Amino acid sequence: MPQKPIFLLQNNYFDQIGRLIQPCLDFCNKHDHQFIDRSLTETFDPEKIGVDWNAVPGVVIYGSVGWVKRCADSALAPWTFYDRHRFAATSWAPAFGKNALNGNGEVQTVSEITRRLERGERVHIRPNRDDKAFNGAVYDIASWENMLKLRQERHQTLPDSQLECWASPVKEIEAEYRCWFIDNVLINVSMYRNKGELCLKRETSHEVLKAATDLAAQHLPISTIVMDIAKTQDGYKVVEFNPINSSGWYAAATETILSRWCEAIMMKANTI
Repeated sequence: MPQKPIFLLQNNYFDQIGRLIQPCLDFCNKHDHQFIDRSLTETFDPEKIGVDWNAVPGVVIYGSVGWVKRCADSALAPWTFYDRHRFAATSWAPAFGKNALNGNGEVQTVSEITRRLERGERVHIRPNRDDKAFNGAVYDIASWENMLKLRQERHQTLPDSQLECWASPVKEIEAEYRCWFIDNVLINVSMYRNKGELCLKRETSHEVLKAATDLAAQHLPISTIVMDIAKTQDGYKVVEFNPINSSGWYAAATETILSRWCEAIMMKANTI
C-alpha cells in the first residue's frame, strides 16, 4: 500500500498540460509519489481505474474543473476541495461587502448580458455557478464574440442563453494576485497581472501578504482554496475564488504548495 498520497492527474488538460501538470509530475518524481494520469472522457470514472481508494493515504487531484467535478461525484469526494454553491459569487460576495471587487454586481442571464453588450456597454462577467462555462473577465461585444468563437474552435460548449452570470461594473485595477490557502493558512502568493499586462512574479511583500490574510479572515468559502485579489485605489479587493485542484500556478512556489497540500491530505486521511 502506498505510504504517501497518490496524485490523480488529468493528462488532456488542453494545450496547457506542460505548464499546469508538469509541476505535479516533477514533485512526484522528486518525492517518490505514485501518480496516475488519465484523460477526461465521457466514460471516465475514477472508481473504475483499478485503484482501491480506501487503501491509500489520500489523493491529490489536479486537472480541469470538469475533472474535479467528476471526482467529486465519486469515492474521491473527500479530496476534491470544491462546492459549486459556495464558489458562486452570490454566496461569497455579500460576506465581503465593499471588499469584493465586483460586490455591487447582479445576477443576469447570458441573453440579458448579450443585449447590454450589443448596446455598447463594457461589463465584468463571470458564470455564477457553472464555473468554467467561460472565463470571467471584462467584455465588450467584440471580445465576447471572440470568446465564443474560440470556444467553438476548441470544440467547447457555448454558454446557454439562460445561464446565470454575475455581471458588474468595470473597476480600475492596479495589480492582481493569486493566493493559495491550505486549512485556512496562507501558503503562497503570485502576482499574475500588473497594470493590465501579464506579469508573473512570486510575491513576498508584507503589504500583499497581509492584505490576503486579512481578506481571508473575513471569509473563505472552504478551508483549502485559491483566492484572487486585486490592488485598487481603494485598497485590496477579492476578485474570485477557484478550486485548488484546478488553478493555474503562475509564478507560485509549487514545491511549497504541493508539500503542504500532501501534509494536509495525510492528516485528513487519518481522520476518515
